[in-house]
Amino acid sequence: MQKKFLLTTAVYNKPLKLTIRKRGDAHQRPVFIPAFGAQFLKENIQGIDFLEYPSWDEYKKELSVGCYSIVGISFYVFKAPVAFEMARIARQYGVKEVWAGGYGTMLPDIDKHFDRIFKGYGENALSMALYNKPINQIKHPVLIVSSMAPFEEKRGYLFIIRGCNLGCQYCCTPFFTPDKLYIPLSEIQRVLDEYKDQGVDVVSIMDDNLFLDEEHVRKTINLLSERNLKWMANVRADSLIGKVEKLTQSGLVGAYIGVESFSNETLKDYKKRETANQIDQAIKELKSCGCYIWGTYMFCEPNATIESTRKEIEHLASLDLDLVIPTILTPYPGTPLFKKLEHLIIDWNWRHYDNGHIVWKHPFIKPEQVKTIYIDSFATTNCAKISTFTEPDPGNSIIST
Repeated sequence: MQKKFLLTTAVYNKPLKLTIRKRGDAHQRPVFIPAFGAQFLKENIQGIDFLEYPSWDEYKKELSVGCYSIVGISFYVFKAPVAFEMARIARQYGVKEVWAGGYGTMLPDIDKHFDRIFKGYGENALSMALYNKPINQIKHPVLIVSSMAPFEEKRGYLFIIRGCNLGCQYCCTPFFTPDKLYIPLSEIQRVLDEYKDQGVDVVSIMDDNLFLDEEHVRKTINLLSERNLKWMANVRADSLIGKVEKLTQSGLVGAYIGVESFSNETLKDYKKRETANQIDQAIKELKSCGCYIWGTYMFCEPNATIESTRKEIEHLASLDLDLVIPTILTPYPGTPLFKKLEHLIIDWNWRHYDNGHIVWKHPFIKPEQVKTIYIDSFATTNCAKISTFTEPDPGNSIIST
């Protein structure tokens, strides 16, 4: 008899809201970002039930009527305490096994809470576990949502290659999914045809780094261009230099760039493999071609002070990016940064591993000063404040991702 399986993300009690301050004006709008990994599982594995960002009541109701043998929970590190509680509740409802997936599985001692752990992208592993059947070709889900600024209508999400092997010290992805997992061009074409038919305004390419495979990416860009679809992408600055003008002719309208630091020494420590000058040059090229630029920046590197941070904020403001996502340097379990800073960690509350708290003993910046950093960056730059998904927490930061 086939076991009944429920796949769910962690419970989220509040919708995500994005407040954007743009040249003196601030406006807020609800934002929905699909649970990409879980959506790929849903698309590729038949016969499973699925909950995306359920409330506690929705989760418990599904457990009460579903008669599930297995519940699989996909979650981020900062949602680990919620996932642990979801596992406990599932067993109260008679669920025999609770499985875990997502970046939260990088936590130490995770197997104390779950019966089975799936690390990395798990379509094939989950199919084998449930049905003893491999997946021969990955299907790409159609993911269309209401767009965030600057686009006011529909946004479609696309993956060309999942995973990353570049090894930035602070990033979970190279250690969670180090292999490059290609989406077949036939699948990309099918999804883009659907986006075109449904009037998508812009396609967001969500690869951790565009151009991990030049030929595969070039063929995808040609498919976008043939359908006159505008697109944005997560892209390294060094891979953009000298290419922006040609890419705009193929539909590029914007880029998500990890600025992260203005210090070459810090970038070298992060093993980011690009320089501050390269980042600056890429931004200049994007601006000269009229592209939107969304940038992330990491505050509180080990040598930072409050005074140096104010200078960073001023420098960030001078770039006049269309949107800045500020984050706090966080040593996520499983990364080299975690090993480097583990002896300094003073906060083991996983809820605070959300890019918005200092969880280690910084020599010059206190945890309570983080809020000041966010307030200053929001007041000075074209910055974003992202409301937390979680319930209010004492000392909770402005941003939680």
